[in-house]
Amino acid sequence: MKNQKTNSVASAETASAKINWLPIVTAIVIFAVITFLYFSPMLIDGKAIQQGDIVQGKGASKELSDYRKANGKEALWTNSMFGGMPAFQISTVYNGNLARYIDKILTLGFPHPSQLIFIAFVGFFLLLLTLDISPWLSIAGAIAFGLSTFNLILIDAGHNSELGAIGYMPLVIAGVLFVFRKKKYLLGGVITALAVSLEVKSNHLQIAYYLFFILLALGITEFVNTVLKKDWNHFLKAVGVLVIAAVFGVLSNLSMLWSTQEYGNETIRGKSELSSNTQSKGGLDEDYAFQWSFGKMESLTMLIPNFYGGSSGAPLSETSATAKAMQAQGVGSEQLKDYLKQMPLYWGDQPFTSGPVYIGAICIFLFVLGMFLLQDRMKWWLFSISALGVMLSWGHNFMFISHLFFQYFPVYNKFRTVTMIAVIPQFCIPLLAFVTLDAILRRKYETEVVIKKLMLTFYLVGGICLLFALVGPSFFDFKGGEDSRYPDWLVKAITEDRGSLMRMDSIRSLIFILLSGGAIWLYLKNRLSNTLTVSALALFVFVDMFTVGKRYLKDDNFVSKSDYDNYYQPSQADLQILQDQSLDYRVLNTASNTFNESRTSYFHKSVGGYHAAKLRRYQELIENHISKQNTAVLDMLNTRYFIFAQGKDKTEKAQYNPEALGNAWFVDSAMVVANADEELNRIGKMYEMQILDGSSFTVNGKPTSKVLVGNHDNIVIGDAKFDPSSFAFSSGIVDTFGIGSRINKETNEQEKYVTQTDAVSKTASVFTTQFVYSFSPRANAIVDKRFEEQLKGFDPSIDSTRNIKLTSYQPNDLMYQSHSSAEGLVVFSEIYYAEGWDAFVDGKPADYFRCNYVLRGMKLPAGDHKIEFKFEPVSYFTGEKVAMASSVLILILFFGVTGMEIMKWRKERS
Repeated sequence: MKNQKTNSVASAETASAKINWLPIVTAIVIFAVITFLYFSPMLIDGKAIQQGDIVQGKGASKELSDYRKANGKEALWTNSMFGGMPAFQISTVYNGNLARYIDKILTLGFPHPSQLIFIAFVGFFLLLLTLDISPWLSIAGAIAFGLSTFNLILIDAGHNSELGAIGYMPLVIAGVLFVFRKKKYLLGGVITALAVSLEVKSNHLQIAYYLFFILLALGITEFVNTVLKKDWNHFLKAVGVLVIAAVFGVLSNLSMLWSTQEYGNETIRGKSELSSNTQSKGGLDEDYAFQWSFGKMESLTMLIPNFYGGSSGAPLSETSATAKAMQAQGVGSEQLKDYLKQMPLYWGDQPFTSGPVYIGAICIFLFVLGMFLLQDRMKWWLFSISALGVMLSWGHNFMFISHLFFQYFPVYNKFRTVTMIAVIPQFCIPLLAFVTLDAILRRKYETEVVIKKLMLTFYLVGGICLLFALVGPSFFDFKGGEDSRYPDWLVKAITEDRGSLMRMDSIRSLIFILLSGGAIWLYLKNRLSNTLTVSALALFVFVDMFTVGKRYLKDDNFVSKSDYDNYYQPSQADLQILQDQSLDYRVLNTASNTFNESRTSYFHKSVGGYHAAKLRRYQELIENHISKQNTAVLDMLNTRYFIFAQGKDKTEKAQYNPEALGNAWFVDSAMVVANADEELNRIGKMYEMQILDGSSFTVNGKPTSKVLVGNHDNIVIGDAKFDPSSFAFSSGIVDTFGIGSRINKETNEQEKYVTQTDAVSKTASVFTTQFVYSFSPRANAIVDKRFEEQLKGFDPSIDSTRNIKLTSYQPNDLMYQSHSSAEGLVVFSEIYYAEGWDAFVDGKPADYFRCNYVLRGMKLPAGDHKIEFKFEPVSYFTGEKVAMASSVLILILFFGVTGMEIMKWRKERS
C-alpha cells in the first residue's frame, strides 16, 4: 500500500511538472495572425506606414543617418536644427546593451513597427501565466491589452518608443511577482533585471516613470501584507533582490540614461538662469505640461469609445446628418466624399486627439466585477493606482491633485501630455479583469455569490451604457473648442452626428457586456462548458477590440514604399540654397511653422526645427530675439538664407543674407555681464525707461522708476504689459507712451494696453522710452562673469590681417584655420554645450567659454593656428562600456538560472 501511495504521489508530481505547449504555441500563432491582420499592407504588399512623428523624425535625423551610413558610428550631435543640439533623443543607437538580441527573439523577427504590438501580446500573456491564469484565458487577456486603442493610435502617430515601453511593462511586473508571490528569488530577479533592461532600452522614460507608479503601489501592498503577517525575512530578501535587479537593468542602459540626464539639465525641462522665469526648480511650465488633459467625463471613453466623438479627424458616412447638410448646401458628391473622410468629431477638452483610450467594455465590466467579488489584496493596489492614473490624466481639469504632483512629486514636472498617464489604468484594468475571470472559471467563490455580484455589476456598468444610449445626447451640447471656425449649419449637423456616435457606441458596449455577462452566467448555471466559455469570451474580446482598433489603424494608413522614401521633395528655394557648397551655414524658413517642423532640417542646417526637448537657452533665444526678428542674432547664428512664402500660391523663395557672420570671426571687444538676464538683454536692443506720472512700474516683478530694460524683461506699467520690441525706435529720440484700453476680440473682455502718444499731450503721458543700445555681434562679444577668468589679460587690438575659416566639417568634429598678428578673441557660430565638446589648439587641449548667450568663444594667441572642436561625451562612451558589461552579466545570469530551472524541472519529471 505504501509503494502504491508513493507511486501515486510521484505520478501527480510528474503531471504537474509537465508543460502543456499547445496553448503556448497557439498563443504565439494567434498573436502573429492578429499582428498580420493589422499590418498586412506592409507584410504582403511591401508598403510602409505613414507615421507622423517618424516622418518628422526623418527630417530631424537626416544628418545623423547620413553620418552613420558613411562612418559606421554615431555622430551624437547634429547641426540640422535649432542651431545645433545633442542627438541623444533624436537618433542615437546605443549598442552597449546586448539585451537587444532578446528583443529580437521575443518579437519573432516581425518588422518595425509591427513587432511592437506583438511584444505587447507576448508580455501580457507571460504576466498572466505568472499569476497562474489559465493559458487559454491568458490569450484573451493578452488580446485585450495589446489591442487597446491607445496602442494602435501610438503606431499611427509614430510614437514607437512609447509603445515599446508599454509592451515591456507586463514583463517587469511578472518578474516582481515571481519574487514576491512565488518566492522565486533567483529566477524572478533575473527576469526583472532583463525586463527592466528592455523597458528602459525602449527609451521612453515617461512610460517607465509611470510604470514606477504601478510598482510603488504593488510594493506598498506587499509591505502592508508583511506588516500583517510579520514575514520580514521574505520581504527584505525580495526587496533586496529586486533593487539589485533594477540597478543592473538600469546600468545596462547607462549610456542612454547618463547622456539624457546630462542633456536634460540643459533643456526646457531643466532650470532656467533667468530671474524672470518662474520655473525656479526646473521642469516644464505648468500650462505647457497640462495642455493635453482629459476632461473628467472623457474617462468614459475607456468604456464607450465614441463618447467624445473619437478623433479630431474621423470619417462619417454619406447617411450622416453632416452629409445631408452638405448636400443641402450644394456640395457635389466627389467633394462630399473627400470632406467626410476627415470630420472634426472630437469635442473634448484636448486641443485635438487621434482617438480615445478605449480599454474595452468587457474589461471594464470584469474589472468592476472583480472589485465586488475578489478577496485578493491584488485588487486594492490595481484599483488605487488606476484611480490615481485617471485623476492625474485630468490635468488642468483637476488642479488640486495635478498641482500637488507637479510641484512636489519627484520628476513629475519633467513630463508633458499628462493624458499619457492613462497607460496605468490601460494596464491595470485588463489585469484585474482576467484575474477575476480566472477566479470565476475556477469556481473559487460560491456560485450564488458570483451570480449576485455579476448581476450587480451588470446593472451598474450596463446601466451606464443604457443611460447614455437612451438619453445621453440630452446631457450635452456636443460643442467642440474649434467649432467657431465652421458655419452654424455645419456645426448643427456635426453636433447631431456626435450625439449619434455616443448613442451607437453606448449600445455597442452594452451588447458586449450582455454577451460576456451572459456567457459567464451560462457557465455558472452549468449550461456552458469551461472551454466554450473561454472561447466565447476570447472571441467577444477580440471582436470588440479589433473592430474599434481598425478605426484608428487601418489600411489607409499605409503608403507605397516609394512614396514613403520620397516624402521629402526639395522646393525651388531648397534647390537654390543647395547650390551653395559651403561647409556650414544656416537657413531660417519663415514659410513654415518654423519651430515645429523638420522638413527644413532634411535639406539644410535649420535655425528652427522640431523637438520636444530643445536646449533651454536656445528656446529663450527664440522667445526673446529670433521670434522678434532680431537680425543681429540671426547674423551671429550664420543665417545665410531665409525662405519665405510669396504670392497667393505661397511659393517658397530663398533670400540671401549678406550680413551673416560666417562660421567664426574675431571681435574687437568683450563685455562682461553679471548674469543671464543681462546677457540675454545685451544681445538685443536696450531702452531707458522713466515714469512721468508716478504710475506703478515693475520690471521682472521689482518696482522701479527709472531703469535700463531689454526685450526679454517682463515690464508692467500699472496693469498693462509693455513689450518694447513691438515699437519702432530711433537712436537719440525720446518716445512718450500712455495707457489705453480696448476690447480683446478673443475673450471679449476689456484689457489695458500701451500706446504711443503725442509728446505734447502731457495729460496722456505716463512714461518715456529712449533707445540707447544695439548689439553688434561683428564687433562685440557678451560674456557672463563666470567666464571672466578666461578673458584675463586680453588686450583688444585692431588687426586688419586677422582671419579664421572653417576647413573641415563633421557634425561632431569642426576644424578651423586662424591667423592674427596679435592675441585675439574669436566667436564661433556654434551652440555652446559644455558636456562633451572639447577644444584643441594645435592639437593641445584649450579652454573655451560661452558668449552671446548661446555661442562659443575662445581667446587665441597671435600667429597661425589650427583649432578643433570634437564632441566626445564621457556619458556616452563610458556609459556604453558599463552598459555592455551589465547586459552581459544579466544575460549570463538569465540563461544560467533558466538552465538551472529547466534541469530542476527535468529532474522532477524523472
